Amino acid sequence: MDIPWEYDRMPSDRVIRAGAEIDVDLAEVHPGDLVRVRPGDKVPVDSVIVEGGSAIDESTITGESIPVDRAVGDEIIGATLNTPGTFIFRATRVGSETALARIVGMVRRADGSKAPIQRLARRSGSPAARPWPPARWPSRRPAS
Repeated sequence: MDIPWEYDRMPSDRVIRAGAEIDVDLAEVHPGDLVRVRPGDKVPVDSVIVEGGSAIDESTITGESIPVDRAVGDEIIGATLNTPGTFIFRATRVGSETALARIVGMVRRADGSKAPIQRLARRSGSPAARPWPPARWPSRRPAS
């Protein structure tokens, strides 16, 4: 699994293993891990809340400016910001499987491709090569 270089500088996450909280790097968080998120922390991966609740600022993904209340059983999108509460979540998707990674992939693919009308315009020639309006308008007389 390739993790972008930006994640090398991220703070460690508090994973709960064997009943104890330990700090691990983001690369060591796996699906099924329980992770504690405190106020002001970013949610590192896509997940489901299993204990607690909070208001989550999802503006990085959805553009919604008002934090959304989340409780036990609700899905959380990675790269969002926890605001007032503390909760524990179970990681569901990590690395290139997260919603943010899929959005980045779609943007990269879209940036490298052309719309069908762009391909048609390229095949038909440059607009600069065709004068507009045409030098001679078609005749509107009925054919004899």
